[in-house]
Amino acid sequence: MQQALSKPPKLCQTIPPRPINNVEDFTILYIDQNKERDLSLLRHTVNFIRIINDPNTLATLLTACEDEKYIVVMSLNQAESILLELQQHKCIHSIYFISQETHPPVWINDYGKVIGLYQNVESIHGHLIKTLSHLSSRVISMEITSKDTILNLPFTYRQLLKEIILCEDDKSDLRKDMLAFCRIHYVDSHEIDEFEKSFADAHSIQWYTQNSFLTKILSRAFRTQEVDLLFKMRYFIQCLHKQIQSISIKESTVTYAILDVEQETIEKFQENINGLVLFGSFLPTTFEPPTFNEYQNKDTQQYLVFSIRLGPNCAANIEQLRSSNCKVDILIDIDTIFRVVSMDENENGIHTVYLESVSHNDSHFQQLTESLRKAMNAPVVILKLTKLFLATDHYKEVDYLTELIYQDKSFENDSTLLTSLAAAHHLLGNVDETNTNYEAARYQFFKSLRAFQLFLPYNHQVLSSTYNTIGSMFYQDDHHQCAIHFHEMALECQLKASDPDPDAVAIYSTNIGAVYIDQKNYIEAMKHLKRAEMILEKVLTKDNAKHLISICQRISNCFWRTKEPKEALKYYKKTLDLQLKLPNVLPHPLSITYYNLSTAYESIGDYDQAVICAEKSVEQLRKISETHPELKENQARLEIVRQKQWLKQALFS
Repeated sequence: MQQALSKPPKLCQTIPPRPINNVEDFTILYIDQNKERDLSLLRHTVNFIRIINDPNTLATLLTACEDEKYIVVMSLNQAESILLELQQHKCIHSIYFISQETHPPVWINDYGKVIGLYQNVESIHGHLIKTLSHLSSRVISMEITSKDTILNLPFTYRQLLKEIILCEDDKSDLRKDMLAFCRIHYVDSHEIDEFEKSFADAHSIQWYTQNSFLTKILSRAFRTQEVDLLFKMRYFIQCLHKQIQSISIKESTVTYAILDVEQETIEKFQENINGLVLFGSFLPTTFEPPTFNEYQNKDTQQYLVFSIRLGPNCAANIEQLRSSNCKVDILIDIDTIFRVVSMDENENGIHTVYLESVSHNDSHFQQLTESLRKAMNAPVVILKLTKLFLATDHYKEVDYLTELIYQDKSFENDSTLLTSLAAAHHLLGNVDETNTNYEAARYQFFKSLRAFQLFLPYNHQVLSSTYNTIGSMFYQDDHHQCAIHFHEMALECQLKASDPDPDAVAIYSTNIGAVYIDQKNYIEAMKHLKRAEMILEKVLTKDNAKHLISICQRISNCFWRTKEPKEALKYYKKTLDLQLKLPNVLPHPLSITYYNLSTAYESIGDYDQAVICAEKSVEQLRKISETHPELKENQARLEIVRQKQWLKQALFS
């Protein structure tokens, strides 16, 4: 199995593993061809730093990292050669130049992302401390849908993802899991130590409103919706949600927010008055409308002001709970839904969107979400996520998450959650199988097996269906020996069980026989097919009658191939008897059986019966259509056996 999992299939698209430390909204991109400066000070502000020594690799990096938000630090003497490249990429947030010059060159004014010239890393660090937390709070993802839309997968996906993240999972130690994840990315963090010692649910708002490791990770998680971050941080998300609910405002309230947006977002709001909108995070707001002087910046970023009328139980007044340097008055809960009431523009070109909160019982909201919500119903969070991701074409995300869970061993001693992980891989494999990517399907089914074998022996009865499925995937790609091996593993799991499943034994035996038939090893095939026949005859039901018919057809085919027509005839007759007992037998399968009977009777010289069966074969086809494509061939067979019948009668009369 290790060899099977050593590398992903060629056609499989995957999300690369997250680099250590890369969990925050911003990344420092340091560009210098000549020397590396001491950047340790910047790590107190931004946890992850990429260093580029070769500017020629810059375009490749920026194209591959669209979700990143880079703060570029570089010397001024390199600016002219790469500044145009930097300006073109949306992932570049701002650019800081290190220079001893006191006045910037005039041409820098043409580039809106340039913040300015700084003499050293220390001065850049000072500026970042003042601005970064403020900038993160103004960039919040959102989804908007029109009032007439009842199918909007991005909106529905975002909403149901939030609902799943808020689902409490009693079988997991979410707090321990979150802290283990955070320690990977913040080594020797005293802040994490303090959280572990003293945190209680009632402290959630205070921790969220200070510039802590939690705030930094969640800022990125809510902006990018990266599933590993949301999944690992769901303990704190749930704590914050519960605290807001416990102290929620009971009366109607109007609050305000200002967010950085793209022009496309402004246009969406203009086009979707009376539509619904949801935000990807908890929404910080104030009692007073924002003053724009504090938001003015050199870049060309556009703003939207939101005037929000909140109904009861949507938000909490956090003035007495927030950290000392936080200016937020009201924190709106993450699961709040809004309707776009109207929108206007003032003389300064600033747009204001007027929103009102709506109930989750709103008919439009229910139309958008209810069907998929029912489809993703499952007892465990990882399965809910898997169903949601696959229903909304997020295969790569769930593949990434399931591998992350396995690799970090967070489920290692929990058989219930390991079973859900195995089931998630089965669902992924089913998608690959549907897309006829059998190699990728095998890869997922092997991962399912890997999860099971963390708490079950290799030949446990529960594993039989997984072994059988892997065998079927090998069979689809004509890897016959591997197919036989895994079908036999499936069979072994059942035969060694204290209470084997007869139907499963019959299915696995049939599958082994089918592979041997493809290999033209008919003797070996019949050994397994007859086992299946014997089992099904003892427990014959309406449900397995068709399976028994299929087995008899295969056995008769094996006898025919080994030139044993009398034995083949016996099984053709058995096939016909079983078919005629079916409640609604179709004419085409009967036509095939009568045709086969005719050839068998002909081969042993019984032309009278051969003619009778050939006539019935033609008769069944005519029930379908007088122009059936097989009718001509069957009529030709009828004429041949009639001639042989006449010749025999003439010779022996």
